[in-house]
Amino acid sequence: MLTFWSVFSEVILVKRFYTLGLLALFSASLLSSPVLAQTTAPAAPAAPAAAKPPTSKQYLTLAKYYYYVGQYDSAYYAFRKALDLDPKSNDSLLGLGRTQLRLRLYSASIESFKKLIQTDSRNTSAYIALAQAYKDQYSSSDDPATVKANLDDALRVLKDAESLRPSEVNLAAIYNQRALIYAAKKDLPK
Repeated sequence: MLTFWSVFSEVILVKRFYTLGLLALFSASLLSSPVLAQTTAPAAPAAPAAAKPPTSKQYLTLAKYYYYVGQYDSAYYAFRKALDLDPKSNDSLLGLGRTQLRLRLYSASIESFKKLIQTDSRNTSAYIALAQAYKDQYSSSDDPATVKANLDDALRVLKDAESLRPSEVNLAAIYNQRALIYAAKKDLPK
């Protein structure tokens, strides 16, 4: 008994073979054309050009790609290479710190964000990320009492960020991060 699906799959299969057959005939006719049937020997292959080493910007682009697809180990490596090639790159330093945060390298990410704030004191994203690193280190600690000061440090960092008069988008991110820190402190009325 023929069902709709069996007839449908046979029609699709026939169409695919028909298309492949036409493609084979077309390519065979091209290969036998007098234009392509040259009797001269092919030219010697050109010597490969010397490959340029990747630039800092290329590593940064690659690192951002790896970060956004969730390959944090590869992103970490690419951000490090970008920083090695251009130590003054704020984008590379911010990306490295965020990647370290994703890899749960809290102390390293805190140092990266502090270094970025020293080089670019107007970078509100660095302040927000530093506060997040402090909060995440506190939240993931086996003994939160040892890093209890992190929450106060995070609030101080956010206060510094707010004093920079950031855009409305960054201001909203500051308020959001502050709320998360107060929730971690279990001080919800603030």
